Amino acid sequence: MSSFGEEEKLAVIFADVTPIEQNDGEHPVCSIDYSPVFVESMNYLRAILKADERSERALQLTAQCLQLNPANYTVWHFRRRCLYALASSSLNHEDGEEEEVISCLDDVTLERDFQLASRLGGRNPKNYQIWYHRRALLEPILMTANTGTNHNNTNVMDKLAKELSYVATVLQKDGKNYHAWSHRQWLVRSANTDALWEEEKEFANELLMNDPRNNSAWNQRFFAAHHGTKNPLSAADAQEEAHYAIRGAAVDPYNESPWRYLIGIVKEQTRAIDLGNEMQKAAAIELIQECETELVKLQEVFETTTITTTSEHSTSVPDCVNLTSAHIDLLELKGNPTSLDMAADL
Repeated sequence: MSSFGEEEKLAVIFADVTPIEQNDGEHPVCSIDYSPVFVESMNYLRAILKADERSERALQLTAQCLQLNPANYTVWHFRRRCLYALASSSLNHEDGEEEEVISCLDDVTLERDFQLASRLGGRNPKNYQIWYHRRALLEPILMTANTGTNHNNTNVMDKLAKELSYVATVLQKDGKNYHAWSHRQWLVRSANTDALWEEEKEFANELLMNDPRNNSAWNQRFFAAHHGTKNPLSAADAQEEAHYAIRGAAVDPYNESPWRYLIGIVKEQTRAIDLGNEMQKAAAIELIQECETELVKLQEVFETTTITTTSEHSTSVPDCVNLTSAHIDLLELKGNPTSLDMAADL
C-alpha cells in the first residue's frame, strides 16, 4: 500500500503502459517547473486513470503521487476506488457496492491508509482532502455499527477511539484547526452514544482548563452538551452548563467566551416562554433569576478583589464590560418593564 522504493523504476513497473504527458496547449502562458519525479509519476497516473486500472501497482502509484502533492483530490478519489476494487476482488463483491466493501477492509489495509494520511497530514494539517480521506474510510464502518449490521462493535469503537486520539494530538498543536474540529464533531455525532457525549464534554473541559480563551473548545462543549443537535437543553442540563460558564467567567472575567456561552444557554431556554409550556417557562424564568443572582455576587466579589487575568492584566473588576453586558442580556431576557428599565440604567 506504500509508494514505490527508490530502486524501483516506474518505467519497469509500468512497462506495458504508455505514459500520458500533461497537455498545457500549444502555447502555454507559464509552464510550471515540476520536478522530474513529479512529471514521470503524473504521466503514468494519467495513463492508469484513462485505462481505469485499479490494481495493486495503481494503488502504490497513488501513494507516490500524493506524497508529491497531497492536495490532489483526484488522486485521493482514485486511491479509494483502488481500495474498493482490491477488496471487492477478495470478497467477490460486484461493482457498485463500494460502501459495503470499504466497511469490510481488513485492519492492516485500513491502518496503512490511516498512517499514510497521518504522515501527509503532519505537514499539511489543514488539507481538506486528507481529512476527507480519513472520513471516507471510517464512514461505512460507523454506519454499519449504527444499523446493527456490523457484529464487531468493540472493534468499531476501538477504531473510533483511536481516531479521536489522533484528532486530539492535532488539536494539541493547533487548538483552532477547523478541519480537525469538524472531523471530530462528525465522529462523535456518527457514534452518538451517551457515554461518548459525556467524554467529549470532558475533553472540551480539559482544553479549557489549559486555555480558557479557546473559543473552539467552548464551541465543542456547547456541541457536546447538545448532543450535536439544535434542540434546547433540559432544565437540569441548562442549569449545569450555565453554572459551568459562570465558573469559567469567575476565573477571568475579561474573557468574553464564558459570558457568551452563558447567554447562549439561557437564551435558548427562553424559547419555552414563547411556546407556552408552563413548566418550561417557569424553569427558564428561574434559571434567569438564578444566573442574575450569581452575576450580582460576582460583581460584589470583583469590587473588593484585585485579580490577575490570563492576559497578565492585574486590576479590580467593577468596570468589567463582559459582566455588565451579560447582566443586561439577562435583564432583557426577563422582558418585564422593571428589568428593562434596570437594563437601560446599566
